[in-house]
Amino acid sequence: MRIALNATNIFHSAEVCGVGQYVFNLLNGFTQLGFLDSFRFIANSEVAKVLSRRFPEAFITSAPYPPFLDRFGWKDHFFRQFAIERRSVPSFFRREEANLLFHPFMAQHLFVSKAIKTVVTTHDLYLRRFPEQLSKKYYLMLDRSYRKTLLGATRIVTPSNVVKNDILTYYPEVSKEKITVIPNPIEIQTDQKAPFSVPEPYILSVNAFRYHKNLITLIKAFERIHSQIAHSLVLTGPTIPSISTGIFRYIEEKRIPKIIITGYISDAQRNYLYQNATLFVSPSLCEGFGITPIEAALFGVPVITTRETSIPEVTQNLLHYYEPATDAIRLAEKILEVLREEPDPVRMQSIQETFRNAYSPSTVARRYWECFQNTLEAD
Repeated sequence: MRIALNATNIFHSAEVCGVGQYVFNLLNGFTQLGFLDSFRFIANSEVAKVLSRRFPEAFITSAPYPPFLDRFGWKDHFFRQFAIERRSVPSFFRREEANLLFHPFMAQHLFVSKAIKTVVTTHDLYLRRFPEQLSKKYYLMLDRSYRKTLLGATRIVTPSNVVKNDILTYYPEVSKEKITVIPNPIEIQTDQKAPFSVPEPYILSVNAFRYHKNLITLIKAFERIHSQIAHSLVLTGPTIPSISTGIFRYIEEKRIPKIIITGYISDAQRNYLYQNATLFVSPSLCEGFGITPIEAALFGVPVITTRETSIPEVTQNLLHYYEPATDAIRLAEKILEVLREEPDPVRMQSIQETFRNAYSPSTVARRYWECFQNTLEAD
């Protein structure tokens, strides 16, 4: 079996998170199983460089495109990505004589064809749950593209039953028989840590500054209780100006002390913060999977999160929860409650073992491999 893996859109800078981290974790699993040489990768130049460093034995091709398209900087190089997805990817598939095309993400221009067996991972349907966060024109374009991709793919993988059900709800013409639920792989190198100086003790949240991550509720909860606790609040993750500007303004106007915003940091620095946190909080409104609460639990840190979308399913109802997700008072009360408790080391160890067994890269990669085989064998 030879699989053409489309890595052209898994991240756009050196900040590898989200889909990029999922792909790297999955490739670590395939490497552990001895399957990496079955893949051929096509990637844009930034991704190709990082892939080559992390997986030097991999077969990687940089996606060609007409150079003049770089002059059109509209919407994150819309035209360049269109040319890559619609021309370079199918050409690469044929040249490599692959049996299967794997798109580990959803995007606006994905190539699907009834003539090519194709597996697509759909991580979430953010556009359908929060359409007001997109312009009407962009929403309609993306919705049309998603429908075409979901109908054209041979097999759809979702990381949770919630995403599977969202597809069947919002795109009822898609057959449920072609959707396979496989969780995302999670790999934490607990021994790889680099000191990152923040005031201790601290409460940690690792999330991109995006609307559905709901960080404003955590900040408002901390505003209510900061004078009652010794802890700082540390927020780490990529900042997006459309959201972070409002958050920065709120913190400044309310003069809330002891909040540290780190921006994007390395995996080793993030691991250090996980390792030394007193408490981890993820107030997310929507997750197709939701990796960071599980990462924190794997470091033995008590975790508070919400019961929104896939979070209870993926965390197996093993963590601390508050609801409703936008209620800062309830979150403040839950933070104080958990901080008063002495963590039970036996229970924490049991949670760690459960998550390791369920989400180890080799376990998840084997399920993907079986999915690929079944897709090829299907009529």
